Amino acid sequence: MDVSSFLFLNFNFYLGDGIFDKISNAEVLKQGWIAAKKNYHSKDQPIHQTCGYVVEQVMKASVAYKTLDNITVVLLAFKNFKQALSNEFI
Repeated sequence: MDVSSFLFLNFNFYLGDGIFDKISNAEVLKQGWIAAKKNYHSKDQPIHQTCGYVVEQVMKASVAYKTLDNITVVLLAFKNFKQALSNEFI
């Protein structure tokens, strides 16, 4: 399995090669932010729950684009990820 990753100030995605067979970095980010915006409602909400929604959305997008390879998604959220979501969406 090939694994690619890309790092932003608040989080890092580790993605199986099947993701990038069909989806660009920009699309992964778009799908992730769509899920975060839809599911992050309060500073008291557990960040793990939001991260789960982000990962699930990226996987669903990959399936929608009909990838035939590994669709592993791991999201590593750093301490300031929750603050970034609060600043962006609340």
